[in-house]
Amino acid sequence: MVFNRNICIVHSSGVAGYSYIFESWPILDSVYFGVITFTTVGYGDMGPETDAGKIFTIFFTFFGVAMISAIVGDLVANLSSIASSKKKDTVPELDADNNELTFKTFIKEQWIYIPAMIPLLFGAYLVVEDDSDSFVDVLYFFFITVTTVGYGDVSPDRDIEKIWAILLVPIGVYAFATLIGNYIGFRVEQKAFEDSKKIMTEMNEDNLMQMDRDGSGTVTKLNYIEFMLITMGKVDDDCLARLHAQFDTFDVDGNGELDKEDLVAAILNKKNVDLGQSNEELLNDFDDPRSPLI
Repeated sequence: MVFNRNICIVHSSGVAGYSYIFESWPILDSVYFGVITFTTVGYGDMGPETDAGKIFTIFFTFFGVAMISAIVGDLVANLSSIASSKKKDTVPELDADNNELTFKTFIKEQWIYIPAMIPLLFGAYLVVEDDSDSFVDVLYFFFITVTTVGYGDVSPDRDIEKIWAILLVPIGVYAFATLIGNYIGFRVEQKAFEDSKKIMTEMNEDNLMQMDRDGSGTVTKLNYIEFMLITMGKVDDDCLARLHAQFDTFDVDGNGELDKEDLVAAILNKKNVDLGQSNEELLNDFDDPRSPLI
């Protein structure tokens, strides 16, 4: 709600600045210019001509790009939740029916972004129909828009075309950007999945040596899980080091296990509880749900 209110304020300031103070543009042109600016498409079909208008545009662009990016990004994310809600957030199992991550898998998970761009394709036809009947020109304008290249050789001229741009360009641009970003993430996950599958099916002495992080000559269950998580790109060495350090902070007696006494000692260290209180009293306080130690 805060972002929606702020973007309305920015758009209103754009209309006031461009239509009534600096450039004397029609209100529709001011709104259209704001949307094309905020989405970074920048067709180049219009822009401020006065120095004051250009200075105003600097601040207008700075605040507007950040705000509309957050709003439209949230909108696209909400659309994607329809698909993601059907997917279990687990590591894929290696079995006869599911032994690899394919492009088909990616499409099944990310299909929701494609319909979000289709209205933009129809709008592209609306823009180019006066000058060309070629479907190639429609695709050309569509991709120049969603990739935010915006050469400016083709751009909306009529009011209906500018209304289309105001309503649909933000959704199409951010749907495409999110789709590309997710595909890059998918490729990284696919590579990590293939590496982990290879290790699972072709375990060798080198793998065991890599898993033996403490040099004991044996691989524990914890060693194996940590190694596989790193291989699959779920965590890195720094993350594991922080988790181990956090555990060591709570493991006051250093026996490699956490119990109630460890937590009581940790609370003593953190909150500087009166050392005159006996251990038995501390344990009783720990058991009491009303205790301020909890």
